[in-house]
Amino acid sequence: RKRLEGARVLLTLGLTPPEVSIPEDDALFKVPLFIRDRERILHEMEKRGLPLDYIYDPPLDRYATSTLAVFLRSPVAAQRWSSDVLPVNPLHAENFVKLLETVPVLSSACEPLPS
Repeated sequence: RKRLEGARVLLTLGLTPPEVSIPEDDALFKVPLFIRDRERILHEMEKRGLPLDYIYDPPLDRYATSTLAVFLRSPVAAQRWSSDVLPVNPLHAENFVKLLETVPVLSSACEPLPS
């Protein structure tokens, strides 16, 4: 029940693109929030003791030097997902909202995800 409530709070922030379909009755472990300057927000979360256990890896072709990675380009959406998504635990929704009251966040959720 607490996960459901926290997810609803996080989803009302307007930081998740509308095309990311999340059923209202799912108790998510993480809510994908799309923000710009994610590293700054991660630093602020860390300073406030908000745990964040995993950030998505960039697509293989962004950091691998193998020939296969060069020929198998990642879609633009995968690149954006790994650079803009901040996965927030719904159990920490209240603390994250408090962080937003003091730290300005620019959303990238209003930009449509590439197909």
